[in-house]
Amino acid sequence: MTDVTGTGGRVEEDCRPDVERIVADLPGQDLLPRKEGELAFSAPWEIRAFALAVAAHRDGRFSWPEFQGRLVAAIDRWERADPAERASWSYYREWLQGLESLLLERGLVDADELDARTHEFLHGVRDPKHH
Repeated sequence: MTDVTGTGGRVEEDCRPDVERIVADLPGQDLLPRKEGELAFSAPWEIRAFALAVAAHRDGRFSWPEFQGRLVAAIDRWERADPAERASWSYYREWLQGLESLLLERGLVDADELDARTHEFLHGVRDPKHH
């Protein structure tokens, strides 16, 4: 796994109790990628997707059970897809699918803006404020 946090790939200590409580409630928490028992992320976007969900929940944008339902539904869609046509397994890809569907439904993100930012990311366009 690649260290994307500057902390050995682990979540910062100041939010560890909140993260541990949330992770304990996750469906399929044993599927979360771990290294030496700690949460681990193999790419920067994974920890960002994780942090976005935790931050939106902590900000009261949705309840954790609502997000859990979206995550379970995303995983279920992946499992039901034709193996010859589905992407390789990525827990955080399904995490992001669940998060995006919830944020879109709540009107917390605009579908066109999400598509535009996704296009920028995929084509290497950088936000000047991003470091």
